[in-house]
Amino acid sequence: MLLSLQGSFPSAILALAAVAFGAARVDAVDIDDDALVVARENVALNGRADRIEVGRPERLPAAGADVLVANILMEPLLVLAPRFHELLVPGGRIALSGLLVAQVERVLEAYRGGFTMDAPVTRGDWALLGGTRR
Repeated sequence: MLLSLQGSFPSAILALAAVAFGAARVDAVDIDDDALVVARENVALNGRADRIEVGRPERLPAAGADVLVANILMEPLLVLAPRFHELLVPGGRIALSGLLVAQVERVLEAYRGGFTMDAPVTRGDWALLGGTRR
């Protein structure tokens, strides 16, 4: 199962891309009700309601995701580090984006306790962080 936290992309684009690349099941999560409505509509329009469930984070079980992708801002990423650790199975992969290069060290520091983090991938001012849950 893949867990997709949408952040500023309420269209469910991450979840739809994950299914296009072979994910069997995706939970697309957001905290904004309007974003959830748009995401559900896009999932239905793309014929993927059988493989993508859209909802709020409260409904997620612990240690159920094999992969977690989050495209959200730095502050929520810092706060959510322990929760992300709970949500991933041991050996599960994480990808964090929506970060500026200048924010990488702070986020890496927050995740190093529960994850083995890969070297950052950067493009211009933006960074992607990946890692594996310990």
